[in-house]
Amino acid sequence: PPPPPPAPPAPPPAPRTALESLQSLAGGAAAGFDVTASAKKPEVAIGKDKLAFEVRSKRDGYVYVFLLSSGGEMFLLFPNLLDKYNKITAGSPLALPRASWPMEAGGPAGTNQFAVLVSEHERDFGASGVQNEGVFPQFPLPVLAALEATRGSGPSPLLGKPVCAPGTPCDDVYGVANFKIVEK
Repeated sequence: PPPPPPAPPAPPPAPRTALESLQSLAGGAAAGFDVTASAKKPEVAIGKDKLAFEVRSKRDGYVYVFLLSSGGEMFLLFPNLLDKYNKITAGSPLALPRASWPMEAGGPAGTNQFAVLVSEHERDFGASGVQNEGVFPQFPLPVLAALEATRGSGPSPLLGKPVCAPGTPCDDVYGVANFKIVEK
């Protein structure tokens, strides 16, 4: 009998969505580097309420807050153009946004997805396609999708890279928390 036909090639994996990029940040978090984040109000009224949340970390570090907005845009919410001081002290709550950059619930209706990363070292997002044109640096979704398509099993492009002094150990140690705020 003739040999069986060769199996068709496996389809390429589906590209990760922006939400999957955000959620995959937690994949490399260090055990014991516990970070918690919670919304002051998990549901807010558009045009009436402000978005507010609190971050806590078991270790000192640098806080980075990512937002996938209800409008489908990805931002580095903190640190930002108006507020670059992103250190957190172990065990002390950090209330955000600060007074210098209040965030009104501006719609559209839907869910804002947040990821909070607390890193032992400051981070550089230069290779992540981030654009620093407004108050909040933005990750254009087509660029993020292209980076995701090439990363394989590596870390999320949103993770950036730790910045360490030359000649010092540079372990990439961090913790991650996720939460959401629904705008209605």
